[in-house]
Amino acid sequence: MPKYVFEEAPLTCVALENELGVRRGSIVSLTISPEGAVEVDTKETWTDDGQKQIRAALVKRGLGKGKTAKEG
Repeated sequence: MPKYVFEEAPLTCVALENELGVRRGSIVSLTISPEGAVEVDTKETWTDDGQKQIRAALVKRGLGKGKTAKEG
């Protein structure tokens, strides 16, 4: 009986940097909240175009659609 495996490489800072073609260490951390928001901590301030590239890479993975939980 045939078996099919569908996988996607894990989302890491290095993988995202490679996909975007930016220098290693440009993305310091990635935090994905249970609500679906993604926080990307970068070393420098990114232009609007750079931010759009990050967002497009996350949307391609089905991420970045939620919001962060409000404390309090």
